[in-house]
Amino acid sequence: MTRPKNIILLTATIRPMADNFSTARCDPGVRRRDYEQALRFYLGLGKGVVDGILFLENSDADLSSLEAIAKTDNPDKIPARFIQALSDCPPDYGKGHAELTLMDKGYAEAIKGQPETTRYWKVTGRLIIQNIAALIRTAPPAFQLYIDLRLVPRALRGFGTDKWADTRIIGFTPEGYRKHILDKRQIVGTPDHVFVVEEALFPVYLDAWKAGAAIEPRFAVQPVMIGVGADSNKNYNDLPSRLKNSVRRMTRRYAPSLWL
Repeated sequence: MTRPKNIILLTATIRPMADNFSTARCDPGVRRRDYEQALRFYLGLGKGVVDGILFLENSDADLSSLEAIAKTDNPDKIPARFIQALSDCPPDYGKGHAELTLMDKGYAEAIKGQPETTRYWKVTGRLIIQNIAALIRTAPPAFQLYIDLRLVPRALRGFGTDKWADTRIIGFTPEGYRKHILDKRQIVGTPDHVFVVEEALFPVYLDAWKAGAAIEPRFAVQPVMIGVGADSNKNYNDLPSRLKNSVRRMTRRYAPSLWL
């Protein structure tokens, strides 16, 4: 059986808006280095794991250093495509709205019309998912949307936010994007809607899953993330995070109904 193609989709904002006060990691030089490091990692996975890179950027920054990496630090010659779409989102709509808008433009230019067997793995572009090869390998044989949802009991809120859709990494097919992600920006950050994208999307995906949609609401393995949060400058691989993830890894295996 031929394995499906797997494309890594990286979203990027190299130069955040000056009035976006929620972004602590706002220095363009620092952010660029984050993106360069992540791109090198995903290219280094090789064609046995990755069949292509789709890099989406929305601040009209110079991409020449990233394009050079795709040419020179790419031993398997994995195809890499770069698309820029300057964000026109009001800053008060938030980063989630802007990212979904960017993804919709990427869908229109590069994903729409691709074979439905193709799997896209959207990753927040500054982050390295160290075990993404395992995530891809253990993915269900058939899904339209593959995302990690959280339902955290009150007593365990220290392990994460309740009613949360983790958008740092999402798997989807072209049909899955069309059905479950396209135009969802309209319910994120806009007037009269939830500001935080993870909170806005959670009930949408939970209800769709319960109704029988081809959504897989929990990853088979715990993602191992290397990088720093944009809002807080928090290291995702510090000791507290590693301890939390160890517990999450155990619950996936021994208590899968507990969505931490």
